[in-house]
Amino acid sequence: MAQAMEEGAESVSASVVTDTAYLDQAVEEVFGLMLGVKVVGVDEALKADAQSETLTAVIGLAGALSGACTLQARAETAMQITARLLGMEMDTVDDGVLDGLGEISNMLAGGWKSKIPSLSAACLLSVPTVVTGTHYVVHRQPSPLYMERHYRMDEHIFTVRVYGEVQ
Repeated sequence: MAQAMEEGAESVSASVVTDTAYLDQAVEEVFGLMLGVKVVGVDEALKADAQSETLTAVIGLAGALSGACTLQARAETAMQITARLLGMEMDTVDDGVLDGLGEISNMLAGGWKSKIPSLSAACLLSVPTVVTGTHYVVHRQPSPLYMERHYRMDEHIFTVRVYGEVQ
């Protein structure tokens, strides 16, 4: 296993990993198949403010790529994502919403890395962690690899980031 991960790491190209087309495809597939909703990439960033609760689901990446994949959304968007995933209305951020957002982020990270053959078996995912609050910053070490994409689902905007370092 360690030898396979080392061999896979040698063939991982930062330019392939940062090709946003793979991330866009993964987001479109996960939201289309699992939630039955179309998403489109947008230039408009998620606007967080001190009054709006925001959730960030974090999936750690280890192996050929060391870093993280995050999904950030306002509470209303996270509730809508979870409602579509579970097929039931959500009117408050509860454990169901936290678990739902974590699960969707896990599917996104897995879908994205599966599109890059050199990462598919050589990069492992952590269990999701979800951070909530009204005014916070997710700090990360500066990394050579960074992607940030914004998407719209109906009237809801969310952001997906992938960052780290090829090992």
